[in-house]
Amino acid sequence: MRHRRTNPAGTPLAAECGAFLDGSYAEHLVDRVQIVPAWSWLNLLAHGTEAEIRDAARSSTGRGWRGARRFLAGEVVDRIESGHGPLEELQRSALVPLELKLASLPSAARWGPGQLVVAVLAILPERRVRSQG
Repeated sequence: MRHRRTNPAGTPLAAECGAFLDGSYAEHLVDRVQIVPAWSWLNLLAHGTEAEIRDAARSSTGRGWRGARRFLAGEVVDRIESGHGPLEELQRSALVPLELKLASLPSAARWGPGQLVVAVLAILPERRVRSQG
């Protein structure tokens, strides 16, 4: 009987892939004291659940990257609530493509929070004005 050799180096890679796909990539890097590229703060919005994004929008976490993500999470929730379709549609049509584009753009890794906010707002559907009635 042949035994498959396990690759101990595969475990960190699997954890990194899992974090990317579940929307926790920025925290994964922070926890490991690694460089956190600017685009990774978009990861939760591109892959997280609606509940996770709503939690991020309500977060009391302050400034910088977490503050920018909190603001953007609120913008995503606003788009969902104003009838721009379900979260999955916004993720598929706008957020995931932007995340992949920024991940492949070396200069975007060094952006500041404001630059990421501008980029995300540019690809989100326009806010709908709610009628007063």
